[in-house]
Amino acid sequence: MTKLKLTLLVVCVFFLSAITRGQDTLVMINGKQKTNIEFMKIQDDYIYYQKWQGENAKTKLIAKEQVYAIYTKEGHQIITYIQDSIGFVLDEKRMFDYIQGMDNAWSTFHNPYVFGISFLLSAGAGIYPGVPFGLIVPVVIPGIVAVTHPKVFKTKHIPANRQSDYYYVLGYQDIARSKKVRSSVFGGLSGYTVGAVLNISGVLW
Repeated sequence: MTKLKLTLLVVCVFFLSAITRGQDTLVMINGKQKTNIEFMKIQDDYIYYQKWQGENAKTKLIAKEQVYAIYTKEGHQIITYIQDSIGFVLDEKRMFDYIQGMDNAWSTFHNPYVFGISFLLSAGAGIYPGVPFGLIVPVVIPGIVAVTHPKVFKTKHIPANRQSDYYYVLGYQDIARSKKVRSSVFGGLSGYTVGAVLNISGVLW
């Protein structure tokens, strides 16, 4: 019984340490977050932190200009974002709204139809390489996708109270478009490769 209690105690201590350590968060300018880290210091133009991997911690650094803010497990907020007249023209409030929109899009926006359509059209171009626009298809489709605007106001993932927030919606829209372009590129290249392989192998003939 004593051995069992000791084992349970060790397990509890392990989980407790895993929960209490490394709970700081870096909110990135691109809308993503680095979690399960332990903030160390800001020195010159870099932020130093430790990233936990199991029982081991690895010290890393990241350029301060890539980070909007640091949130510590004690509840402190350290804003590292600095507005300027070149790249970061938004003030802190608008930039935070923009980042929140991006963060939402990273986790909620999905459009599998873009991949499927790009794959099928590009596969057809690969199967029939004699078609003049064969190699152009995988390139043109992402370009068309890039200039189209996702219908963010019709998505269930945009909170009703944020649909009139211009910078929040803009952030969501920018990431949604980026994800659509990447899906289109991947679908186009994959489809063209499959089509070309089928054509060369003569499976369809």
